[in-house]
Amino acid sequence: MSKTIKEISEIKKSEYESEYKEWCENNPGKIMNGLTSKILATQDSEYCNNIEELDFLIRLYEGKHKFAMEKYNVSGWNFAKNAIIDIKETYLNQKL
Repeated sequence: MSKTIKEISEIKKSEYESEYKEWCENNPGKIMNGLTSKILATQDSEYCNNIEELDFLIRLYEGKHKFAMEKYNVSGWNFAKNAIIDIKETYLNQKL
């Protein structure tokens, strides 16, 4: 049986949290890591009910990334966008 977007988001969140914990253990004292952005993005995607809503999040994160890069020359929004793309692809590939 196919998983819902929410279920896939929860799985990806768990994976990213596990990777982040491992990264922290291997890099004590460091705080910059794209996995935290990915974790936050999976929390947003849990509320998506369809592909169109995931596409909206992708566009939103692209806009936030562009703005942050222009204003601050730094951004974690690209990591968030990539997490949603990963969720979308996982959701679509299970339908094949």
